[in-house]
Amino acid sequence: MPDIVGPLTAVSTSMSLLEAHLSHLLYLSNSEAASRVLIERFYMTRRQAKEVGLIMSTHISQGIEFHRQSINAPNRVRPVLQYYSYLNLAVACILAYQPPGYQGYRRHGVEDKSYKLSRLDLSSILMFMRSGAIPLFHSIISDETLYNHKFRFNELAAAIPLVTHELNAVFKMNTQQIILDERLININGKWLSHVQFECLDTLSWKAARLTSSKIERAMPALYSDYLKEDNSSINRLSYRSRTEWSSEVHARIWHQQKCMKLINFGGHRFVEQPLMNPSIKCIYSWSSVSRKRLLPTLTAALLLSFGLSSIVRYRPILWKHIEDSELNMLVNVFIHESDGMLIPTFRNLLFREEMCLSQLSAL
Repeated sequence: MPDIVGPLTAVSTSMSLLEAHLSHLLYLSNSEAASRVLIERFYMTRRQAKEVGLIMSTHISQGIEFHRQSINAPNRVRPVLQYYSYLNLAVACILAYQPPGYQGYRRHGVEDKSYKLSRLDLSSILMFMRSGAIPLFHSIISDETLYNHKFRFNELAAAIPLVTHELNAVFKMNTQQIILDERLININGKWLSHVQFECLDTLSWKAARLTSSKIERAMPALYSDYLKEDNSSINRLSYRSRTEWSSEVHARIWHQQKCMKLINFGGHRFVEQPLMNPSIKCIYSWSSVSRKRLLPTLTAALLLSFGLSSIVRYRPILWKHIEDSELNMLVNVFIHESDGMLIPTFRNLLFREEMCLSQLSAL
């Protein structure tokens, strides 16, 4: 399976940022274009790319159409359309990256548990992870096995940075950001992969306690392929690779492949560097609360989208409860933010690059 971390490309556009990403996805809805990308960026043979490209392009086209139909739909309908948009784009990624068992993408892979609920709150269990499309997509961006794990509303929401303010302000949840710094270092002529995590409280931006068990559970490679360094700080943990390389090129290839499962692709943000050094920097971070497992932002968002769509379809009485409770703000923000988070990230995964878009000012 190819690594995902690709070049960082900064682009200006006069379109809305979401439409710019959609225009690239629309390009891949053509089977010949999809096949070319699979050959050039996923190293498939022409025959394989033609077969996969045909199927992949139809899922992308369907995903775009579900998105278009969702834009003006009321909140009582929109989660269903959004979820099927995201699911189709996730399947396209599965077909491109082909993780082990990828042929099982034809079922959701999640079991709805909302039928057991008479009311809904942040501690409610919404679903179990089984096998199928969502866990397959998760396996592209994470090595953690989530099979048979139950997911509560608050666990999913805490992993999504775009609803952090609502969790803090309305529900008084003390959320944390775990910021990652990853790089190659050279020690005595040998190259090593080095990663450091810094945990901050998102209300005060002061140090928050970080345990190795929490991040190693979410990122098993830290335990198997890295050594933890001595660190006296309660909110920082650093690791260096067990392997050392004489060649920087070989070290970088290994580093990129491993770091894809560490950086929380989709939970990143772009910032402009100071004017003296004009460039774009990509900052990767994980969002969480204490005593809750770390989940990749993309996995959490897909699962929450599935949960909301199931409630809308099968349990409208629970949806009415959402509308009449404090959950309404949280859910409303997620519904309106999720397109801008998920669709660009699916685009980046399918093109194997990180495209940072900025709005072009009027001339």
